[in-house]
Amino acid sequence: GRICGECTSSLPDDVVYAITKEVFENLDEFKKLHPALEGLTRETMLEGLTAPIHPGALKYYKEAGLMK
Repeated sequence: GRICGECTSSLPDDVVYAITKEVFENLDEFKKLHPALEGLTRETMLEGLTAPIHPGALKYYKEAGLMK
């Protein structure tokens, strides 16, 4: 499972970083928000990405070891 989170490139890097970090570091709680989210994992959330990754999100992914 995965979710699609989109934002404008004008959204500050630190804001996108903070949102991404909160979702990934509190994934079990996040998945309780809707039954469709129950199959999410940190890894599958990054599969099949087609849109450019926001620099703030990319910073978190790299720090968490999810991307190089």
